[in-house]
Amino acid sequence: MAILDKSKTSFINDNDESVSIGIENIFEKGDVAGWFKTTKTTLTAVKENIKAVLNTEKGERFMQPNIGLSLRRILFNPITSDSATVIQEEILSMMGKYFPYVTINEIFVDTEGDSPIDKALIKVHLSFMINNNPNLLDTVEVEFQGEE
Repeated sequence: MAILDKSKTSFINDNDESVSIGIENIFEKGDVAGWFKTTKTTLTAVKENIKAVLNTEKGERFMQPNIGLSLRRILFNPITSDSATVIQEEILSMMGKYFPYVTINEIFVDTEGDSPIDKALIKVHLSFMINNNPNLLDTVEVEFQGEE
């Protein structure tokens, strides 16, 4: 059973379900006509933002060429034992720059995968917490797959 650490005060007040904090990563129509589905908690908003940045290729965003990762460059080159380390370092650098309010607990990069030999597959599992509330722990899982 988890023990709640009450020694830290939380800056997060996610009790009002009528307040939207962010936009979900998959753009679908929400409850209100013309609006996207939104996130209702800070943790969910942070999780969706991390997924969005992980799925963005560096140079893909107009006027913000430094946002994202260069995973496709790695994906379309021979995947070696050092590929996982390169990916982890790139993710840590990106997280430190764009998410300074998040602490990474664990990054697991699976470059072995069970993909067919003609496809490249990289799986990233990221465990994180929000700095001001260490009781909020969550994970993000993303897969990157090359074309046939």
